[in-house]
Formats: sequence, C-alpha cells, structure tokens
Amino acid sequence: FYSHYWLQKYFRNKKQACNYFYEDEFFHSGKTISSAINKSGNKGINSYGIQHGNFNEVHTVYSISSTEVNAGYPMPHKFIVWGEYFKKIVQKNNKLTNEYFLILGNPRYVNAQIQKIKSSNKIDNVLWCLTTNECFRLEWDIIKNNPVIQKSKLVVRLHPMAHISVDEVENLLENIDYEISTSKSISNDFEQCDLVLTSAHSSVYLDAIVSNLNEIRLVTNRRVGKTNLDNDLVSNQDEFESILTDIINCSNKKVEKIDYLLVLENENWIRFIESLKN
Repeated sequence: FYSHYWLQKYFRNKKQACNYFYEDEFFHSGKTISSAINKSGNKGINSYGIQHGNFNEVHTVYSISSTEVNAGYPMPHKFIVWGEYFKKIVQKNNKLTNEYFLILGNPRYVNAQIQKIKSSNKIDNVLWCLTTNECFRLEWDIIKNNPVIQKSKLVVRLHPMAHISVDEVENLLENIDYEISTSKSISNDFEQCDLVLTSAHSSVYLDAIVSNLNEIRLVTNRRVGKTNLDNDLVSNQDEFESILTDIINCSNKKVEKIDYLLVLENENWIRFIESLKN
C-alpha cells in the first residue's frame, strides 16, 4: 500500500515527459507500478513492460481475460515481447490489439547469428542448469542411469535466484563426480560444454539454441506449452536415451525456425529507440 501511494505521488509530480521500463509487469510488483502510473493522471508518462523470461500458455499470470482488461486491470501502456509466439499467448483470452505489443526481441539475443549444425556431436562435457530443488530431484531420476552422462564431465549450474543450494546438490549427488559452476556468465559455461540440460520451463534452452549447442529439456512436475521447437522434450529415461542417441548420430537437427519465438535482428529495437527521441 505504501509503495503504491509513494509511487503514485512520485509519478504525479513528474514535470517532464518520461518513459518507464520494468519487468514482472503482470506480477504484483509490476501491477503496483502500472496502477500508480495510471492513477497519477500524468499524461506525460509512458510505461513499457519488458518480457523477462520464457513463458507459455500454462503460466496463468499471462492469461488475462477481456473481463479483467475492461475492469481496469493494471497494465503497462505497451508490452515488449521476444517474438510472435509470446504475443499470441497473452492475446489468447482477451482482445488486446497487436498495437499493444512491441515485438522487439530479447536484447540479449539481438544480432545473434545461429551457426550451422555441427557435423560431429561427441558429448564429453555436460552442463546441467538447475531451477528448483523439486525439479532437480525429478530430473536426476531421468538422467542418472544414462551411460553418456556417467562417462561425461558433469558441471552443475545453480539458478541465479538461488532456488536451490550447494548443500542440496551435494546431498543428492553425494557419490557422483561433478563440479559446481562458478562462472558469473552462462556464456562462459557454454564455451566448455557439448550438451546443455535444463528444466523444460526454463529459458536456458533458448540460450543454448542461439549459441548453437545441443540441448535437452527435462519435463518433470511442470506442464510446458507447445512451440515449433519441441523435439528436445523428454520426461523419462527411455526418451532421454533416445534423444541422446539422435544427437550423437547428428539426426536431431533443428530444422524448425526460431524466429517465431525470438526476433534476432536489431531493426525493431533501432526503430523503437529512435521513436522515443521524438
């Protein structure tokens, strides 16, 4: 309440035109900002929500209904998304126009050049990117008996939000040969690995695809939506073994287009930034 009141007063007193950018636009923190801007009555303020991570149709926070929109659901004036796929998810249950969305792409990937598929897919180094403790335990049940994993160097990367601790990893992998990543940037870990494993709902798989790395998404206790890049999903040991075999034999090539999920060119961002100067 106090944050909302303070923000409302702050926005009301802004004399010059301003643009505000924030993530978590449909979560409590973002809705607090949007509501404060809208109730301030300051017409010189423009607000932009920025997509901060991967989401799909089972993320209910993005399932905004027309009833909610018509009732004044707190929203930014525009929503910047990574690609057409994410725009369609938000539009699914309402009549938000295409103009509400700015399909600019993830700044992290803009200008990335996806290289050609490698001709050899030997797997010696595996990077396992964790999300939650519960997913970690269920994912281990999927991969632990696979001979490729057992023979490879396994590096475990913890989630940046510390959803799981080093102690929790050590307790489960007590008799396993592995390393905990100390790299601040996931890009540094990518340079040392041949295969990326991650929770199916995580956006790490997009990082891996853009970096031209083999990746497998592990489906456990969370449903995931359908995209055009779903030949990397596994939910049991047999599926995991099958997809690993395909990768090693170079038969799991991703021929689907990624541009439906991610805009990689920078033209949209350039045009948008130029429009802010006017």
